Amino acid sequence: MDKRLCTTQADRPRNLNKPQAQCFQDFIVCLGEFKTPSTSLDNEATIAQVCQYLANVLKVQNRRKIYGFVTNLTHMTFYCAEKKPYSTSYHYYKSQHLEMFNCLSKTSSSVGTKRKLNKEAWEIFTKFLTMNPGFYQYTTLNINPLDDLRGDRYSISRKLGTGVTSMVYSLVKKQDNYLIDDVENCVIKISKRTTCSESLINELKIIEQLKQSNNQNKFDFFFENVIDSSPAGNFLVFQNELLSIESLTLIQSKQLIDVIQYLYDCRIIHRDLCPPNLMLDKNSQHLKLIDFGYARTYEMNEITKEVPIEGTTIYAGEKFLLFYSRLSLNSLFDPYYAYERTFDLKCALNVIMVMSNCEIRVKMDSINALPEVKQKVLSSLELWKNLEVNNENYSKLLNSINNLTGTTDFDVIKDEVDKLFKH
Repeated sequence: MDKRLCTTQADRPRNLNKPQAQCFQDFIVCLGEFKTPSTSLDNEATIAQVCQYLANVLKVQNRRKIYGFVTNLTHMTFYCAEKKPYSTSYHYYKSQHLEMFNCLSKTSSSVGTKRKLNKEAWEIFTKFLTMNPGFYQYTTLNINPLDDLRGDRYSISRKLGTGVTSMVYSLVKKQDNYLIDDVENCVIKISKRTTCSESLINELKIIEQLKQSNNQNKFDFFFENVIDSSPAGNFLVFQNELLSIESLTLIQSKQLIDVIQYLYDCRIIHRDLCPPNLMLDKNSQHLKLIDFGYARTYEMNEITKEVPIEGTTIYAGEKFLLFYSRLSLNSLFDPYYAYERTFDLKCALNVIMVMSNCEIRVKMDSINALPEVKQKVLSSLELWKNLEVNNENYSKLLNSINNLTGTTDFDVIKDEVDKLFKH
């Protein structure tokens, strides 16, 4: 995670474990391979190895083009690998060999050989390494050489996840980092594209609003604090690494209702409440809600918020799903929806059903596997309608949510959740 543009095999630590190596691939901008002077750059194995490296990066990063070089310290050759659109084949290009040294002559003592740098070759090499970032066509992460990604203080240990707008990595404090205020472990979330930076900027804004509720203890229980960020929205650094969870207990389900109540009292809607965004704090053993990139704030006395549809769809309530299912093909490209204050609460109920009932989870897995969003919406709408008819406790919970008038009604909903688990 340092600031250099070129990653070479010489730079790369030899003791990387598999998770670290997988993370490393996300940050490769261009490749370089150093060979011994006795290795011929025309060797078929050498050429095949470089081409394989380049092809692997193109595949992992879903990238169109990448540049690289190989040198045996006497000569250097540049490479380019290109993947054609809608094709599985690669095209490779190779330059002529460049002599790195010239004007070779014996010294007067005849002890050794005096070598002189080939100025033209080194100028080409230097220019190759210092081109404008756009030249390399690196698009995996929205970072540039000027970004301070804590590379001098932390190392990447593994990749934690990939979302629509960002990738998340676990960071470990380096052994030579003696700064007392630096935590041993933290998490960095990096945006994928410039257009995704708005999501991270919004997430930071929402988290700051949540911290202003004058209840720091609840904030620490319910959410994860940001300890560093990029002004441009390129990355966020979170204080702790959380654990993913596959199911919800009764206690955790009630904690989720408490989290939604906190958001409700802050007039904030998350809009992307789904199982991957529920994590467990291993220290407090409390459920936490993450990923506020799509969150919005209601104005005082605002009942609905009409904004572009983003975030979760299949865990949403019937009203949203009916609206989405009736959208025409043209309106699907930029649809708006008037999000009601109870949107997150309905999502929370459906998430609880999926994460506490194996039969419902299997059905939801099948829905997630459908190729089209419209198909997923229609299938999930059918699932929740059938559940409302056949599950009395689920139906009562929906009724309580639909009749919610204020924050005091959340206790009633938690009591209904208790009955849901007992039956």
